[in-house]
Amino acid sequence: MRSMTRRDFLENIFNYEKSKDWNYQDETPCVIDFHDESCPPCQALSPVLEKLESEYGASVKFYKVDIRNEEDLAQELGVVNLPTLVFCPLAGRPIVLQGAVSKEKLILTIENELLENDDSRGG
Repeated sequence: MRSMTRRDFLENIFNYEKSKDWNYQDETPCVIDFHDESCPPCQALSPVLEKLESEYGASVKFYKVDIRNEEDLAQELGVVNLPTLVFCPLAGRPIVLQGAVSKEKLILTIENELLENDDSRGG
């Protein structure tokens, strides 16, 4: 999973400094994992997300944001509970899941919210 900084977020996901209306800027949907290395639920979720990246990586980008290093970004986005996962579809608003989420719930969210209307997948 790629690490993401505040600058990366502003340049590639959504520049909230220029616009208040959500406008996803990438051409591939993504999942952003806001985590802290000392958080046990975050540690438990990490291998699950890595597995999902290996399964869906051709259609969905996966990012990690370490809130210790990117405290400003987490604060500006209102991230208070860990882990917090932000699913960014190509159209519409992001979906936020907090806490220890099951692999099944993650798969359903990826399939139904990120890939459901993605014509590039071939159906």
